[in-house]
Amino acid sequence: MIAPELIGLLRCPISGSQLELADNQLVASVNQAIENRSLQNRKGVSIVDRIDGGLVNADRSWLCPIRHGIVSMVSDEMIEINPTCLKKGRA
Repeated sequence: MIAPELIGLLRCPISGSQLELADNQLVASVNQAIENRSLQNRKGVSIVDRIDGGLVNADRSWLCPIRHGIVSMVSDEMIEINPTCLKKGRA
């Protein structure tokens, strides 16, 4: 995956806060919402490809998706983490 030393250097493109690896439960919730075809990225585009993992910012409001071992640090591709929306299949 991503080396811990590298994660410590990365910052959230939106908030500027430090990032950390998303836990398995959050990744599973995001993937369930993707499977429900109701999850959108920050730009408002529907997400159709599952994620392998993610990096979340300090207040756990945004997730940078990881696919095929590559983290997307593009702010428009980030996923807002909102527990209510994730339960409905949308973050």
